[in-house]
Amino acid sequence: MKINNEKLWFKTTDLAMATTFYTLNIPLEAVERSAYTKKVSFVFSKQNNDLEQILMRYWRKEIRIEPQAYFQNLRLLKNRIYEKPC
Repeated sequence: MKINNEKLWFKTTDLAMATTFYTLNIPLEAVERSAYTKKVSFVFSKQNNDLEQILMRYWRKEIRIEPQAYFQNLRLLKNRIYEKPC
């Protein structure tokens, strides 16, 4: 799935950031694979009102997350990276 409209979608290749968003209940819309490299992008909707605020708090290192939930979601996202596309 290729999502191109930058105004509607927030993309990141940062696994830690994606895991933080996912743990804080920002829905993951897609995982995009690059056709030329092994990189993946995690795609989140910018329509979520909390996303920009969470992003600012992430860079300021102000976010506190329950460690077991974070680790569980990290494993889930890693599984999404390595699963074979249909």
